[in-house]
Amino acid sequence: MDNLAYSEIKPTTKSNLGHPSLEFQPESLQLPKLPTESASASEPLSVPQLQSAPELELLQPNRVLVNIDDRLSESLNKEITPLALADKNLDHTARAMIENPYRLERFLNLKQTFIDRQANLGNQNIASALENLNRLISENQNVYLPENVRLKLAEQILFNANNPSLIDQGKSTTCLTANIEKRIYLKQPHIAIKLLTDIALNGNLVNLEGKTVDIANSGFLEPDSQSAEVLNKPFNPKYLSDIKIDNFRNFASQIFQSASVNLYYSKYFDQLESYNILPNEEVKFIKVKTDHGNPSDTGERVIAMDNNSSTQASRILFEASGLYPQDAVDLYNLLVPSYDATGKSGLGQEKGFVVVGENTRPFVEKQIKSGAVTFIDTPENFSQFLQLARLNGLLPLILNVNPEIDARLFGPRIAENTSHAIMLHELKTDPTNNPALLKVELSNQWGAGFNFMGKKAVLAYQVFNSLT
Repeated sequence: MDNLAYSEIKPTTKSNLGHPSLEFQPESLQLPKLPTESASASEPLSVPQLQSAPELELLQPNRVLVNIDDRLSESLNKEITPLALADKNLDHTARAMIENPYRLERFLNLKQTFIDRQANLGNQNIASALENLNRLISENQNVYLPENVRLKLAEQILFNANNPSLIDQGKSTTCLTANIEKRIYLKQPHIAIKLLTDIALNGNLVNLEGKTVDIANSGFLEPDSQSAEVLNKPFNPKYLSDIKIDNFRNFASQIFQSASVNLYYSKYFDQLESYNILPNEEVKFIKVKTDHGNPSDTGERVIAMDNNSSTQASRILFEASGLYPQDAVDLYNLLVPSYDATGKSGLGQEKGFVVVGENTRPFVEKQIKSGAVTFIDTPENFSQFLQLARLNGLLPLILNVNPEIDARLFGPRIAENTSHAIMLHELKTDPTNNPALLKVELSNQWGAGFNFMGKKAVLAYQVFNSLT
C-alpha cells in the first residue's frame, strides 16, 4: 500500500511554459535558500537562479504521537465532540491504511499541524475537513481514483493546506486558479478538501445550481508530467518529494485548478459573447496531447462541445484556461458560497480582493464600478487600500501584475501574455508608520525562490509599479 503501483500514470510530453529559467530536473536537492531582504528599492534583489527541482525537506517537526483513544479515555464522562470523533476516525483509518510506520507518523504529523493552524476556522469546519479526508482514504472499490493515489492525494492536500504559499501552477496557464486555491486554503480549507474528495471519489462535482460538472472526461484526472513525477516518487522519511517538488504542481493542485476552471465555465459560459456559444454547446476546459512542435503548448484547451453531435464535435476557443482577473471574483464565489437565514447556500458575496492597475482598467470598468475588482492608480492609494484591506479582513489579495516590469521580483519569463496573478499575503508596517516604507509578503507560483515572505518582504511601492 506504501509503494505506488499505478500503471496508468504516464507523464505527458513536457513543455517549456511555466518558467523557462527554472526548467527543473527532479534531482534530490534540499530547499534552496530564499532571497535576502533588500535594503532599498535601488538595491537588486538576490533571486536565486535555480537549476533543478529541489525536494522539500519535511517542514513539520516530529511530534510525540499520542494514541487518540488514550486522549478520549481521559474524558469518559464527557461528551465526545464532533471534532474529537472526526479526529479519532481519521486516526483509525490512517493506521489501517498506512503500513509503513514512518509514513504513518508523517501523515499524523501533517494532520495535527493542520488542526493546530486552524484556530480561526471553527471546530465544526475542522471536523468537516477531517471527515472528508477520512472519506478520501477509506478503502472503497467503487470510486474513481484508486486507493494508493487517494492516499497520496490526501497527503498532498494536507501539505497544501499547511503551506499555501508553496502551491505552484507548474507548466500550466492557471495562475488565477492557483491563487484562488491558495486563498481558499488560507481562509476556508475545508471547502477545498471537500471539493477534492468529491472529485477523487466520483470523478465530478456538483455546482451551486445542482448541475453535475464532469471532471473525469476533461483529462485532468490523468496526472500530467509534473504531478506524475511527484506521484511516482517513493516515500522518503527525510524528504517530501512524493508530496511536493519545488516549482512542480502536485496532483492535488492539478485537480483543484483544472476543476475550478470547469466549474467557472459551467456557470459563466454565456459571458463568452464574442464566441457565439450555441444552446447545444457546452464549454469545457480539457487536457489534450501537447503539440510537439510548440514547446510552449501545455495541452490545455477551452472548447465548445456540441452535445447534439453523435461524435461530440468541438471547436477550440482558447489554448489556455481563458480566465481573466475579473473572472477570479466570480469563480471564488462559486467555490465559497454564502448562506441565507434559512441556511440555504447561494453564490458567495466576497469582492474587492482582486487588484488591478491602469492597463487593465478599460477591460474591467464594470467590475470596478460594482466594487468586485479594486483599481489602484497611485502608490499612495495602494498603501491606503492595503491597510484598509487588512483592517477589514480582506487579505490575502490577488494582484494582477506584469512580470516583465520587475524581473527582480518575478524572475525572467518569456511569455506572450504579460498578465500574471500573484498573492499578497500580509503587510509589514514600518515602526514609524511611514507609508513609503510599507512592506508586503508575496507568493508567486513559480517556485519558492520567487516567494517573498517574512524577512524577505518587499516594499509595497515596488509591487505597485508592476500592477497592470
